[in-house]
Amino acid sequence: MNPIYAEYDYIFKRFISGALNAREFQVDFLRQFKSETRSMDEALYSLLEDIFGE
Repeated sequence: MNPIYAEYDYIFKRFISGALNAREFQVDFLRQFKSETRSMDEALYSLLEDIFGE
């Protein structure tokens, strides 16, 4: 699995399993997304941006 996909997959799985509540998920996700420096394909960027984007 692509390392970028793997990191977001891990965050989603922790939320779905109940290891993170909604607030923790939001904080973890936004921290990862806003600090992302690796290049990602347009489809992944668009999907992730849609989660908390406007």
